[in-house]
Amino acid sequence: MEERPEAYVLASPITHVTADDPPLLLVHGELDQTVPFAQSEAMYQAYQQAGLEAALIKVTGAGHGLKQVTDTPISPSRSEIEGLVLKFFLKRLLGAR
Repeated sequence: MEERPEAYVLASPITHVTADDPPLLLVHGELDQTVPFAQSEAMYQAYQQAGLEAALIKVTGAGHGLKQVTDTPISPSRSEIEGLVLKFFLKRLLGAR
């Protein structure tokens, strides 16, 4: 990153957010140690600032890949996440409510 900071900026999807981007759904484990949750928060904020539609689902107790990393089950559960994802795509792709 220190050697070629411009490459890191260009590689970041946040750099490429434009007003014509499609709706975005982010589902991210709050305890993800591979991709920090803050990156999804930053992307969500970039969408908000551009006036774009975005949803961010924070999955408590989950790490990378939404794997449970605490003694408490993840929340929302995998089945609840699947329902939220389905609802998001049905509304945006088919206009279903």
